[in-house]
Formats: sequence, C-alpha cells, structure tokens
Amino acid sequence: MKGIPDFKNWYEQHQNILKQNDLAKYFIEVRNLSQKVGYYPLSSGRIFRDEENQIQVQYFFDYFLDEKIDGLIPKDDVITACKKYFVLLLELISDCFKTFGHIIDPVEYFVYSITAGGKSLDDIEEELGFPRKWTDIGGIPYEERVKMLRHHFEKDVTIDYVFEKYLGTNRFGDKII
Repeated sequence: MKGIPDFKNWYEQHQNILKQNDLAKYFIEVRNLSQKVGYYPLSSGRIFRDEENQIQVQYFFDYFLDEKIDGLIPKDDVITACKKYFVLLLELISDCFKTFGHIIDPVEYFVYSITAGGKSLDDIEEELGFPRKWTDIGGIPYEERVKMLRHHFEKDVTIDYVFEKYLGTNRFGDKII
C-alpha cells in the first residue's frame, strides 16, 4: 500500500496498538523464536468431556520460556488465545477496509470510481479488460449497465463470511443482523 495517501500514518497508529497489546507481543515473539531458534511454544494438552458429554481437546502454552516473553504468555488455552489474536488482527483489517475501502475493495472501488472518482462506465469496462461501451447494447438503461459491471466486482469478494463469523459485521464494520 506504499504510496497510498495517509496509509503510512494509519499503519504506524495500528503498529503502535499492536506493540502495546500483550497478546500481539507474545505471538510476534513466539513466531520469531519458532522461526529463528526452532522453539515449539506448546507444552501440554488434555482431552475431556464437556457438559454435553462431547469430547473436547485443549492445548496449553509452554511456561518455561525465554524471559523476553515472561509475563506475556496467555493464560487461555491455545485455541482461545489464537481466536482472540485473530479477532484483534481482523479488527485491524476491518479498519483498513473502512479507511481505504475505495482503494482496496473491488466493489467500493467501483462505486467510488463512478460517483466521486470521475470515471465513466466506459472507463470501468476498459479497466476490467472489456472494450469500451461493452455493456452499451440494445438500449440497456444506465442502472442496468452499472449492475452488470458491479457483478464482476462482487463475485470476487469472498471475505465477508470471516468478518461475519468472528466480528458479527461485514468487512466495513456494519453489523450483521
């Protein structure tokens, strides 16, 4: 995203948030240790039956670790801690969509290009690899032409289900009911 206006400031802000978050610090340090030293951060696990008599498995982090991350080791089991970290990163990505959606999201880019970006449908057709005036056939109304082109962008957006599952929102932070 180099060269995108305001991205550098946005990124630095979010880097600082992650640097102050113990869970993020832990996962960064453990990643470095596992990649550079060969350290394996898990130490134990257990199998048990829950209240519904379903078999469950839990894994736990190693507490006898490098002093760099002493005090950062999550008290939660591995899956719970990983989910929390994933949600933290997903919130960062959602904010990126909210802030830079008109640049990084194909549907928002399309809408922005036509409404505020000064591009015509012919320009968008050309960007998609179609000949200019490709949708201008048989007197199709402008709104229908827009729908046809928008479909080419929407079919490639498959990330919302992740945001819906973990945040209860779409990629732009709008609540899903």
